[in-house]
Amino acid sequence: NSSTISDNRASGIYAFGDITVHSSTISSNRNSGIIIPSNIRPEGIVEVSSSTISGNIGEAGGGIHAPGVVRVHSSTISGNSADTGGGIYSYTHSGGATNLTSSIVAGNTAAISSPDLSDNAAGTVTVTFSLIGDNSDSGLAEAQTPDVNGNLVGQPILAGGAGVID
Repeated sequence: NSSTISDNRASGIYAFGDITVHSSTISSNRNSGIIIPSNIRPEGIVEVSSSTISGNIGEAGGGIHAPGVVRVHSSTISGNSADTGGGIYSYTHSGGATNLTSSIVAGNTAAISSPDLSDNAAGTVTVTFSLIGDNSDSGLAEAQTPDVNGNLVGQPILAGGAGVID
């Protein structure tokens, strides 16, 4: 809580179980901002609130790389990069979920797919009162004006949308 974790040559946080981050900044780390490896604990829970995750780099999930459940509330995840899931890369082997509430996930980049959000399995994605800059490969529908859940969701022009929101 209330911490700054930055400029590490490895991950900002490398957890072997559940992790909760509150009122903190995780930035400029070289192997994801937060990572829970799948071979350690496939059902891990990452909870982030009132925090900023920015400028991190990873292979999958520049900002957050986690199996299981990812919950983000009142936070900003921006300026991260990865091959896939520049902002968030979540995946599950048994019904995980990604829940974003009152948050911004935008301005992230990915060399292969999913610049802002990748839910790479059969898990559920729930987004409310949030901004997702680029919906590529996220399964989320474009919403240039607030949708029924209060979200703004950008879609690249090349994908038939009105443009990303960054």
